Amino acid sequence: MKYVYPNLAGNPHFDYAWFRVGGPGLANCLFVACRAYILAKKTGAKMFSPTWAKFSIGPYIRREKDKRHYIGLFNNNAILPQESNFRKFFTIRGNMFPEFEIENFEKSENGVLHVVGLGNYFQDLNPTDANEYFSAVINPAQLKELEGFDFSNCVAIHVRLGDYTSDSRISINWFIGVINHLHDNNPTLKFLLFSDGSDDELKSILTLPYVQKVFFGNALADIIGISRCCLVIASDSTFSAWGAFLGKCPVIFSKRHFPPLNKTTGKEFVIGESVDIPKEIEDLIHVKQ
Repeated sequence: MKYVYPNLAGNPHFDYAWFRVGGPGLANCLFVACRAYILAKKTGAKMFSPTWAKFSIGPYIRREKDKRHYIGLFNNNAILPQESNFRKFFTIRGNMFPEFEIENFEKSENGVLHVVGLGNYFQDLNPTDANEYFSAVINPAQLKELEGFDFSNCVAIHVRLGDYTSDSRISINWFIGVINHLHDNNPTLKFLLFSDGSDDELKSILTLPYVQKVFFGNALADIIGISRCCLVIASDSTFSAWGAFLGKCPVIFSKRHFPPLNKTTGKEFVIGESVDIPKEIEDLIHVKQ
């Protein structure tokens, strides 16, 4: 029997089938899971569910509201047939291989192919496959706080602070400049702030009367919330990029360390330290509304 396993820990010694120790955060894990799903779908293989549940000490040290356990976010199933965690445990602990190209799938020992790493980020995916997979596995109860929220005319702002070094962070002043520019030209826009930063760290942006800080209960719900907005002002982070990707939203980056979300959409802009908004963005917002 052939299996595809999205190995989120990247190493079987830290993956115990029911939980894993360490490994990347949710957004980066989504690449692994989606690529495994696409591979299983193409080959007709069975797919072991990823080990989402995670323990890391970092969020406790930083006193983050979301401890990033990811427990209960996903059902232990997908569109493809599943095996039990017991079978998964004994299979994945005995097999660890680098990711193979699809034509080499048959060469993986005991029929288990481990998908690891970020691949070529969004270039390996398309929104249709990603949304199909997530529709099958997301636990609807985890999105409950999104119910009834009016996202019309809302712009998502994602400010990544917590585990980012000063070199990786985007200046708060850049976000403020972009927000003010958009608001001056579109006074009806509402701005939703998604961030792992404290209110004290974000106080300069929270003083803007048209900015509202939101948290929908967990990281996955926040990504879905971002996807429902008409525009995303993103950090250099795959977290906000996933929201834009799933929602096919126009997105503005100051900088971006990963490849474009989709080279053909014309909805993605990297504007550096400038806060001047290209006219194309204004036109896209108007169309989205």
